[in-house]
Amino acid sequence: MIRCSRQRFALLATVAVFAFGTHAWAQGDGQRSKATGAWRLETAPDSDAQQESFSLVTSAVDNKDATFALGCRPSVPLYFFALHDTRLALPAGAEVTLSVRYPDAEPVRWQVTASGDGSVVLQERVHQTAFTLMLTSLRQTTVSTIELAVDDHRSTFRLDGFAASLAALIDACGSAPGPARANRKRSSPGPEGARRDQPDLRPPRAR
Repeated sequence: MIRCSRQRFALLATVAVFAFGTHAWAQGDGQRSKATGAWRLETAPDSDAQQESFSLVTSAVDNKDATFALGCRPSVPLYFFALHDTRLALPAGAEVTLSVRYPDAEPVRWQVTASGDGSVVLQERVHQTAFTLMLTSLRQTTVSTIELAVDDHRSTFRLDGFAASLAALIDACGSAPGPARANRKRSSPGPEGARRDQPDLRPPRAR
């Protein structure tokens, strides 16, 4: 009888601990930052590390085949902006001009690097000034859209929710973007190190 009572007590205690832990986990999960507005958080396997890369992504309002993203590779670490448009036929490594225009403002043009898969990339290390200005303007802007163009291919993207969604990306990546942080944790220099730092923007099935 005593043994039975002890077993019943142990079982009830185990259930109570499990229930408490599940409740605490649910509360913690609910408090995590989440992407919102026009933005969504996506993950993809990192081809050079046993770790995932993360991207905050939005689709163009006028072209479903175009996306604009702020991504990170925690293993490097490295942040980058990426414009993907299936209409872009550019060889990997090509330097092209990215035009950025807010409503009722003159366009700003920066040199960016093509990835060879319909994407152009603005890295926080390679394009430090442009990356910092882009990130700062997206976080502080009060306008609702931005137009991005490479050559004659233009797409318009919604900005609502970017500033709030950035917290979700930073949580996933483990550190905030910023050239100073990237420089402190720079990987080994040289051509091989530079190639490792290039973000892999291919779809998961193509890797």
